[in-house]
Amino acid sequence: TAAPDATAGDKGRDGVVMGPGVTDSAIRLATLSDMSGVFATAGVSLAHAQKVYFDKVNADGGICGRKIELDIKDTGYDVQRTVTQYAQVRNEVLGMPAIIGGPMNVALFDKLKADQSLAVPISWASSLLKSPHMMLTGPASEYWVINSVEYLLEEDLVPAKAKIGVVHMEGESGDAVLAGAKAAAQLTGVTLVPQQVKATATDMAGVVTSFKNAGVDGIILNSTPTMTASVAGSAESAGLSVP
Repeated sequence: TAAPDATAGDKGRDGVVMGPGVTDSAIRLATLSDMSGVFATAGVSLAHAQKVYFDKVNADGGICGRKIELDIKDTGYDVQRTVTQYAQVRNEVLGMPAIIGGPMNVALFDKLKADQSLAVPISWASSLLKSPHMMLTGPASEYWVINSVEYLLEEDLVPAKAKIGVVHMEGESGDAVLAGAKAAAQLTGVTLVPQQVKATATDMAGVVTSFKNAGVDGIILNSTPTMTASVAGSAESAGLSVP
């Protein structure tokens, strides 16, 4: 943790600015990952990858002679739990190399701005682009959906006037995916068959049946790892062979 007498603007022996999360010997960061909730498969892998990365940074001498200390918190993909964990570490870390989940990042939007703390959201909700304190590592959801539909058409993976099933979760991330799908439909002439689901959903057999009955030619997924596996398994069982 930060030295008791280190305040924002103080400098270490080498002139590096001290303050929350930075001392003469360490730079402390926090990752708010889902290690036990609906995105645990991705969250555990992400946390392990970050540990491997920062272990390598430290082995190579750290940053400005300081070792990186990474505090990994398990949010369980719960908004209130994430907000509480952020409050616990906000004055002890320089920034957050990962915060998993659209709802969590939306809830922390104003707090990160007020604290002027840098975070990498593992979410591509377009509303996060408005914050200079959130660094998205990929295109906003609307754009990857539009690109996905165009790819399916350009590669002749679906017919020109295709029906596209869209699984979109409740919340800002899912809303962005649906908005992107609607924009793609307007641009390309495909027809959408949208299905909204809760983030806690596990059995997608009913959704797949609806898609099969509608005669979809392809499916876009805004889903958890469990949902994705269920869609794949249910589609195979139902004989729905589409990209």
